[in-house]
Amino acid sequence: NNMSSSVTLVHCTDNSLYGCGRNQYSMFATGTANQLTPVLISTNVLDYATDGESIILAKTDNTLWVRGLNANGQLGTGNTTNVTSALTQVSGINDAIKVWMQADWYSGNMSAYLSSNGIVKFAGYNNDGAFGMTAQNINKTVFTAPSFAAQGTITDVVIGRNTSTVLTSSGDIWNSGWLPYRGQG
Repeated sequence: NNMSSSVTLVHCTDNSLYGCGRNQYSMFATGTANQLTPVLISTNVLDYATDGESIILAKTDNTLWVRGLNANGQLGTGNTTNVTSALTQVSGINDAIKVWMQADWYSGNMSAYLSSNGIVKFAGYNNDGAFGMTAQNINKTVFTAPSFAAQGTITDVVIGRNTSTVLTSSGDIWNSGWLPYRGQG
């Protein structure tokens, strides 16, 4: 899970998720600018990620749920409209097992999820080809799988400013995005 300096999230042993902190884009849906005490965000949470303005959840039934800022389509809802009321299920996704989010004032917001069959899909701003797709520097408002040989064997993902890195079940590492100074080997 990735965290933000503006929010605190607690994933409990009963798979409930609580949070507090900055609430500018209604990530907690409480109607206050700052949520000072923990509130229940959801139950049956398998995995979660936040960028401090948005949240993405994989639930124990492998569905994907989102809420918050959606400026670059990073919530995968098919548009760039913020999701500020109820936690919203992303249509058509029932195989999510892990999730990630990343936000940057320069490179835009993006998220990813890993499916139960080892395929990673991205949404948000594909800055410098971070998603491993040829169409760079555009918003992807639905979760889209890049076509590279590692698909189907991915076990973990790291997304960062302008980059993504995937680990496969055989131990191979695949990188995409901006590679200044050959920083990704």
